[in-house]
Amino acid sequence: MSTAPLSVWSVTLPDRITALDWALLDEAEHRRAGRLRDAAAASFVGRRSALRRILGRQLRTPPAGVALGRRPCPRCGAADHGPPLVRGHEELQVSTSSSGGLALVAVATGPVGIDLEYRWRTPFDPLAVIRAAASPEEEAYLLGLPDSARTAAVHRLWTRKEAVAKAAGVGIAVRLRGLRAVPRLPGPVWVGGVPHGPLAGSWWVDELPVPDGFVAALARRTPEPRRVLPRPAGPSGRWDDSGNSDRATTREVEDSDD
Repeated sequence: MSTAPLSVWSVTLPDRITALDWALLDEAEHRRAGRLRDAAAASFVGRRSALRRILGRQLRTPPAGVALGRRPCPRCGAADHGPPLVRGHEELQVSTSSSGGLALVAVATGPVGIDLEYRWRTPFDPLAVIRAAASPEEEAYLLGLPDSARTAAVHRLWTRKEAVAKAAGVGIAVRLRGLRAVPRLPGPVWVGGVPHGPLAGSWWVDELPVPDGFVAALARRTPEPRRVLPRPAGPSGRWDDSGNSDRATTREVEDSDD
């Protein structure tokens, strides 16, 4: 089974807002950044500006000309909290996630969702995540693990489910307990079990190679050939369908704006 084109980028986020990043955001994003605390604002601005640079590079257009919006929510039809939209390029679908100073950006021509978690992020309560997101079978499996193995398995379960929810365009506002994420197995795996609604059907979910201390999952509707994706040598880079790393740093993406 063939798949739609896909690229996944990793970006090291800045610890402060720069003028170059700020200039790429629109008025709504400026207002949102203004409501966030310093570290969260820098992460948000860095992630959104990186997304525009990545899209600008792929679309061969200046990043400042990339217009972002939202698709209607698949659950309720509202326009203010649906999945991301690249205006003028509606065939593209994007998903972003950030944690621990790192961001991942996925760009595809079909449904795609990505989630990244820093394992040592605090506060993190594995038992609370299990109660909120695990199916009865998953809960029994996770509670039967020793403490040393449970946290990693819970992160695997959570990133898989959140990646699927993002690919479906609904985020974590949906009930995740009915979604079977198979946390006992390494990826790739089929994730499914929901009979109706945006999460219905099966999703192909794989684990991405990320730096030590992180865990990441990528969800799509159709499977990809099993491959080993190289870890970028620098702080940022791209993985694509060929499994080759572009090794493009954030600065190189920035310098390509012209």
